[in-house]
Amino acid sequence: MIDQPIYDRRYRGWCVPTQKMEYNFSFAKRIDYICDYKLMMSTTLCDINNKEIFEGDIIRDISSGIRYFVKYGIYKSENYSAEGIGFYLRGEKIERVRVESTTVLYEVIGNIFEDKNILV
Repeated sequence: MIDQPIYDRRYRGWCVPTQKMEYNFSFAKRIDYICDYKLMMSTTLCDINNKEIFEGDIIRDISSGIRYFVKYGIYKSENYSAEGIGFYLRGEKIERVRVESTTVLYEVIGNIFEDKNILV
């Protein structure tokens, strides 16, 4: 999977009071009011448009059209005999699939804060 330590990753933050996304989130600049943010970690992967994929993104599989929500945490998939801690996808038809560099092409179509209605 991805070898980069969590503390070296890029983050973005959804500012709860202003309802705006802050890209290139810096802990050094925001440590005094970090509780006002919902943080999302980068997967270090990019979509077909070379857009970085973050936790909280809504992505679409180009070949099947299936939409997924990118999550980070403990995952277990009985269909694929996989389990662990890391990035995974929760989708319309497939419960959970681990996110890693694959031949599947994805496109970021939104995120859970700015585009809540996409997965509905």
